[in-house]
Amino acid sequence: MDFWMIQAIGFLAFAISVISYQFKNQKTMYGIRIFNDNIWAIHYYLLDAPIAALTLFVSLVRAFLSIFIWPIYKAYFILLSLVLICGLTFYQATGLWYEYLPLFSTIFYSLAVYYHDHYKLNRLLMFVGTATWLVIGACNQSYPDMISSAVNMCSIALAFYRHTKPPIPIFKG
Repeated sequence: MDFWMIQAIGFLAFAISVISYQFKNQKTMYGIRIFNDNIWAIHYYLLDAPIAALTLFVSLVRAFLSIFIWPIYKAYFILLSLVLICGLTFYQATGLWYEYLPLFSTIFYSLAVYYHDHYKLNRLLMFVGTATWLVIGACNQSYPDMISSAVNMCSIALAFYRHTKPPIPIFKG
């Protein structure tokens, strides 16, 4: 597939990513992110970055099962996904240092899924995981992911501010 068509798929995922963080309801936000991770997985697969693509696919299954199907077993799904991604990473890696970054992002995002009902900690972990994907995008020539990660970091910070600031009292005089 043409390099710029692959980048266009990434820009579609980028647009969805930006929108997803603006939802205050965690389940809605994660539902959109799960759909979006499918698009990112295809993008990275087409960029010949199989570890990143497999990591995204395993992560979307983990999030779906942990949040929507069996939340009481989320710790097991998180542990299973970490073991699976660790195994896939060490099996697929060719020795390039950046091939191991998806494993680190998995740790951050797994913790974010585990703490999905603790808003502040969840968004902090998502911010660090997104910063990791910024580097992954740069190393794999994913222009949309570099832009997406930078914008998403700003979006996460903006949403965090909007959703955690104390309400302004309205005085009636």
